[in-house]
Amino acid sequence: MPSFVKKVVKHCSGDLHPGETVEGATFGRPAGTFGRSVAFGAAGVVGAVAAAGTTAKREAGHEGATAEGKAAGFPSGDVVLAVTPMRFLVFGFAQMSGKPKELRAEYPLTEVAGVSQEQRKLHRSLQIRFDDGSLVDLDVVKMARPDDFQAAFERLKGLA
Repeated sequence: MPSFVKKVVKHCSGDLHPGETVEGATFGRPAGTFGRSVAFGAAGVVGAVAAAGTTAKREAGHEGATAEGKAAGFPSGDVVLAVTPMRFLVFGFAQMSGKPKELRAEYPLTEVAGVSQEQRKLHRSLQIRFDDGSLVDLDVVKMARPDDFQAAFERLKGLA
């Protein structure tokens, strides 16, 4: 999978402030999407229904998951996340071309308290915690380089 940093710089440079640099980027899908798509491909409709049930249980039980606060305004659907020294950016994602598209949300870096990951069976869960305690949970795959994204975020926040 190509570097999302390069894709953001190439396709969304108009959304960056003068002199602003993208330090890290990754691709994420709404929590549970990956499991449902794998189950559907492996077992058809019956597998998709079963996966939807287990995903709902996982999401409902996720510690701190909330649809309130800043997390409530987080864009739905597939997104490309990017971090700059000043902002946390959320772009849309063009399914056909694989390119980031319009800027859908932006947060001052000071409003994002942390980024963490949890390993799942076939993918990872990327959690974005805001300063108000709200949480967004996304599915990510290793090829989208979530480790590099998290490292860039932590470096910019002075956590690394």
